[in-house]
Amino acid sequence: MDNLPPVVLDRSPYTMAEFTTNSIVQQKDQGNVLFGECKYDQSLAIYTKALSEIDVVKHDTPENIQLWSTILSNRAAVYLRLERPMLAMLDCNAILQHNPSHVKALYRRASALEIMEKYESALVDLRSLLDLEVDKVKEKKIKKMIVKVREKSNKQNGTSTISSSNGSSSSSGETKDKSNTLNVSTDTKISSANNETKEIKNVNNDEDEEDDEDEDEMDEDVKRKDVQLGFVEEIDDAYPILHLDKNWKNWDGGKVGGYPIWLDPSMLPAPTLLQCTVCLQKMNLLMQIYAPIDEKINDDENEKMDIQSKREKKRLLNERAFHRSLYVFCCRNGKCLEKSSEDGSSSGLCVLRCQMSQKNEFYDENPMDSDDDDCDNYDRKSVTMETKNLVHDQPFVEFDVVTESEQYNKEQSDASIMESVNNVSELNVDEGEITSKDTKEAMKILLENPDGSSNRLIDEADTNMIKFHTITSIAGDQVLRYSRWDEYGPLWVSNVQTKKEDAVPICPECGHQRKFEFQIMPQLLNFLKPHEIGGIGEIDWGTLVVYTCSNSCSTNSSTERYTKEYIYRQPM
Repeated sequence: MDNLPPVVLDRSPYTMAEFTTNSIVQQKDQGNVLFGECKYDQSLAIYTKALSEIDVVKHDTPENIQLWSTILSNRAAVYLRLERPMLAMLDCNAILQHNPSHVKALYRRASALEIMEKYESALVDLRSLLDLEVDKVKEKKIKKMIVKVREKSNKQNGTSTISSSNGSSSSSGETKDKSNTLNVSTDTKISSANNETKEIKNVNNDEDEEDDEDEDEMDEDVKRKDVQLGFVEEIDDAYPILHLDKNWKNWDGGKVGGYPIWLDPSMLPAPTLLQCTVCLQKMNLLMQIYAPIDEKINDDENEKMDIQSKREKKRLLNERAFHRSLYVFCCRNGKCLEKSSEDGSSSGLCVLRCQMSQKNEFYDENPMDSDDDDCDNYDRKSVTMETKNLVHDQPFVEFDVVTESEQYNKEQSDASIMESVNNVSELNVDEGEITSKDTKEAMKILLENPDGSSNRLIDEADTNMIKFHTITSIAGDQVLRYSRWDEYGPLWVSNVQTKKEDAVPICPECGHQRKFEFQIMPQLLNFLKPHEIGGIGEIDWGTLVVYTCSNSCSTNSSTERYTKEYIYRQPM
């Protein structure tokens, strides 16, 4: 039997002696546990690691092929939860090349195709499932899904549908739209549309998937917050940015480098806050972002509050932090960043928070939505002497930071993958089939160009590292990941020197827990050009993780408007 298709990026350099089938089974089981706990990012890393190792184990036995298929099927389920239908489809394709009757691969590919709005192709897979021996529960679920997908297809094509109890349907004036069909059959063709109402056949299913603990139903998942990704762009000097713009409705995003643009310009931070605690030099502004509170706060698990109290708590939070900016400062000496403070935070780094209500003495409560001449006297390069005295006199190069939804980037990544598949098959997939050979060639291209792919060559099988590269490959130039108080926490670059949230000190002002809000990615170093900065040792990091007061409390000091928060540096 031919070797299995290389569904992972690079062939691992490990020897067979270092990894055994038993260790791979253990990783599969660990991935299943994480999947059951809805820790999809972590389960993805575990499954991918297992797949990279099974590639160097002799796998031309039925047992190893079954193990490979099960792990790949589980990873496809994870991709569906992470809303990456194209990657789920490719994993299912690889399985179906070797076993066209793999029930879960067919079902998950149909689910992926439904998400991609390729309804006719999804129906082909679902009808094929009715030809296989499935239990009554699954049969009912499949028929229910056929009805749902058929309704979506007819709605897309502008036709009406009358559904029967067995999942078949008839349409009035139904016409097929080829643009809706993505034919992803393998070399062995699966059943055609005419098989929809055939009786269930007895087909030997010799694959034991007792360990495949993920559920086929996709509708009950609790979805995590959508992460906002930050990207750098050149600043247009013709327009004011952030708080220099009188219209606060234009303050989205942030900036890298340059001098800080203070939210509250009347009472700046104390000089000692912006002084490196190691070398005592003034620090540079690394990044500032505008992050107003405009969403529901997560209450503590042990806190019993009625609905009215929760609403009042939310109202007060939004009121006091209607405007809210965060500032990250960094020492120019790389050696200082390697040291830690007594509380475990990173020396040579500082993060400050400033906030105010909508009604304040600096900004209009309801600015006009217009491009009027409010900023005729605007001069971005005019920085007050007081600000210059607070920070280093050689600022980092300045960029604008624009944000985009990670989900949007996922969709763009999947579109790129689809283009790769189209290019390899040398035909429009809407007008023909993608064969087994086409899929293998497409995977080869994706592995060479990891846009949306899963692995990279890693000398040590580090699950956090695999997870990091898996997720960031969607948008490799991201410099910021923002997801305020997300229970999933940061994306660690490796397993080395991570930080548990309960090890982060509570807010000294109000006693509330500090929670993860955002992280600065190592890609930012490419724009800062550390070798040109000077200082003792080049600055670097794996990631910089910022934790802020989950109550976003106001400072109790009458002389201080900028509150210090917690920042942790994970090394490369």
